[in-house]
Amino acid sequence: MIFKSPLKTRIIFSFVILTLIIGSIFAIAVVEIFRVTEAHTITRELNERLTNYSRIKPPATDPFLNSATTHYYSDATSIPIPVEYQNVKFGLSETVSNHEALFVYRKIIDGHDYMVVMNKTVYEAYEMNVFKWTFVGFILSVFLAGFVGWLLSNQLISPIVQLAREVLARNPTAELTTFEPLVGRYANDEVGQLAEAFDKTLLQLNEALLRERLFTSDVSHEFRTALMVSSSSSEILLKQLTPNSKQYELAFKIQRSSQAMQRLVQTFLTLARAKEKETDVLEKVSLLDASKKLLNQWEPEFKLKKLELGIVQRAEIFGSNFNAVFVEIVMSNLIKNALLYTHQGKVLIILEDNQFSIEDTGIGIPLEDHKRIFEPFVRGSSDGDGLGLGLSLVQRICTHQGWKVTVESLQPTGTRFTVHL
Repeated sequence: MIFKSPLKTRIIFSFVILTLIIGSIFAIAVVEIFRVTEAHTITRELNERLTNYSRIKPPATDPFLNSATTHYYSDATSIPIPVEYQNVKFGLSETVSNHEALFVYRKIIDGHDYMVVMNKTVYEAYEMNVFKWTFVGFILSVFLAGFVGWLLSNQLISPIVQLAREVLARNPTAELTTFEPLVGRYANDEVGQLAEAFDKTLLQLNEALLRERLFTSDVSHEFRTALMVSSSSSEILLKQLTPNSKQYELAFKIQRSSQAMQRLVQTFLTLARAKEKETDVLEKVSLLDASKKLLNQWEPEFKLKKLELGIVQRAEIFGSNFNAVFVEIVMSNLIKNALLYTHQGKVLIILEDNQFSIEDTGIGIPLEDHKRIFEPFVRGSSDGDGLGLGLSLVQRICTHQGWKVTVESLQPTGTRFTVHL
């Protein structure tokens, strides 16, 4: 649609449409005026000719008045009106005879019926010239309107384009002391008002980000303190309890949950505060090392559920090293998701060049839910005890890092999540 086109295109389109409308009206008016003027002129000319003809005493001069292009007829002369013209109406008419276009003018003079017939070929040539040049002028005016619209659109849009570039170049996380207002660089017009609105919005955004940083720091500090106490306490309990007992299983779950929450807090902090340049210098890890580490962490829970967790290597080299926090969080959430919805069979970590997959033999995800499964608080099934945040977090991390996560259903049951790094 034209309304979704760039502003420059819409301006040019408006000029062309306006010219088409005005030009069409003008061209129709020119053609119609020419036809009316032509009919009036021809009528007056033929009326004068016919009047002069009626004043000449017939029949001696009759043959000399007729020519190759003009013929006179009258019931008062030796050249009566031909049969083919008997039904022609009085006044000016146009007809065709022997493939020739003719003007026919008929009038009663002194009680006698007079008629003059004149070939209109010459006038048709005049008409064609008028129509041709009117059409040429119309086409040229449309192209000229498009060119003028292009020139004016450049002038009109240039300050908006410049403003957009300056806004995109701004860093919303910069300190307020380095803030330079945009409004002073533009005229006091609509563009200036837009620049002022950007200034105000950027200030509000900067203040909101500052409050968010303070809030995130405070919350993370409090969370970390509580989680460290929970994790250390559960570790002490595990050393004192008998393995494979009910109390040991509960203490182990507490420890695993504390560790998961610690990773989650660290991930949210990184997503909320880390810049791209900052994340580049964080700890790196290969896919093989990350998968082995997570295998050791999650294998006990899989054994408790009597499931198999394994690693499948489909390539000798697994690409580059990646951000350790993000790779482990993404892989861990996908493993946890597979554990929740798999009740028999196995879960595989499949490693390839610059990508990995988590494949399970669980209950699967309906095809219609493949897109919405990455939305917050959306769960693939009522089965399991998840909150529906794991896959949403995976999607956020992949978007942050420029990765891509895909999901596909397996036959007869199961799901495969693939992360392309």
